[in-house]
Amino acid sequence: KVAAPKKRNIKRRKVGGRPAGAKNSKPHVSPILTAEQKYDKDKYKLARDYVALEYHKIKCATGCDGSKPMKRGVMKSLVATSKKMYGLPEEFNISRSTILNRIKTGALVARKVRSPMERVEEELIRLTNARIKTMDRLLFAHEGLELANDLIKKNKMEDEILEFKERHSYVTTEADGKTPDRKRACYMGSKYWQQFLKRHGHRLEVRKYGRMGPASPMVKIEGQVVEMVNALGRPARPSEGIRFALSLIEGTPLEAEVRDFKLRTLSLKSAVNKKGQLLGPGYWRSFLRRNQHLLLHLDEKKEEAPVGDAGADVSTENAEESNMIDQSTAAVADPAAVATAAKAESEASLLIEAAHTIEAQGTEIDVLQEASVDAVDAYNFHATVTGASTYERETVSTDDVGQHHQHYQGRWYQQKQRGGHLMYQKNDDIHKTG
Repeated sequence: KVAAPKKRNIKRRKVGGRPAGAKNSKPHVSPILTAEQKYDKDKYKLARDYVALEYHKIKCATGCDGSKPMKRGVMKSLVATSKKMYGLPEEFNISRSTILNRIKTGALVARKVRSPMERVEEELIRLTNARIKTMDRLLFAHEGLELANDLIKKNKMEDEILEFKERHSYVTTEADGKTPDRKRACYMGSKYWQQFLKRHGHRLEVRKYGRMGPASPMVKIEGQVVEMVNALGRPARPSEGIRFALSLIEGTPLEAEVRDFKLRTLSLKSAVNKKGQLLGPGYWRSFLRRNQHLLLHLDEKKEEAPVGDAGADVSTENAEESNMIDQSTAAVADPAAVATAAKAESEASLLIEAAHTIEAQGTEIDVLQEASVDAVDAYNFHATVTGASTYERETVSTDDVGQHHQHYQGRWYQQKQRGGHLMYQKNDDIHKTG
């Protein structure tokens, strides 16, 4: 018997890509804590501090040098007491290593790095709440930072904050990399406002107001704009509404206020749009959204702009053609000629009706032009047989059929010069199908 080969444990290369669990992990975002969440977080901290302080007292009472051993279960009893004292859930756990490390290092109470701004944050909270009540909305980051930096100037804390940032490597330097940039290093930036909201967001009047974002200065005159739009008696076009609004603010202090609002509050690069206008279609959409309950003709159908009375012109041409055919047939006394002329009239009317049908279906202008010219050619062909007066093609007015009638007429003459027999063959095909 041949022995079976031994199985070798071959290490396979791991599949590439992101680490396991990285895709499903949520982004690290620090939410604004509510009052209850903030209180629970403080209770957990106080419970750990209580256990560390009490354990240190018991250990010192029995012998800090370790000559007398501690009783078994002291740590568990202290943890249970702290949970009961601060109302913590049973599943909350205080790590034994955390308490022993605090006693070993001597840091029984957790102390974190404290910014000099903590001394003025109570006043900042009061000012922020007052501003929120006045503006009836949330504050933007740059508005909150203005309040914070005003407090720094008021209390003359620039040097203290610069020293704190240099000690913790938070300072912003000049181009040489050594000289601190005092304009930025001595004051707070956007990151400070994020941390401020995380620490004190539950104390702000944030969730008592539903409207988000700043109010445009244009709301001051929108009542007048509504009256001007309603006076039209129909739905206003965006260009008309924008023109009404601009007429009310041009040359007034409100115009400068709108420009400042766009540049500072909305942080736009320019106060005007690409056309150089202070207000654009975006403002008109916002105006309709804010004042739709005040506009009387908002839901009515808008008037369509006149495209051109092409139908009336075609009907006029039909009347002229029929009158000329009647006059020519009346001048001929021969019954055979009358019958031929009547046949020509019927064929011409069929072709003209085909042109009307094509126009009603919204086809291209060149198809309508070709059908009209074919109708005239059909009449002229039969008129030469009967001796009636021919209908001049140049008298057919096509100015109102479309903007580019001359272009299509010139193209038709070019085609006829290249092969006129093909045009008559096309007329015969139309007669058969018509």
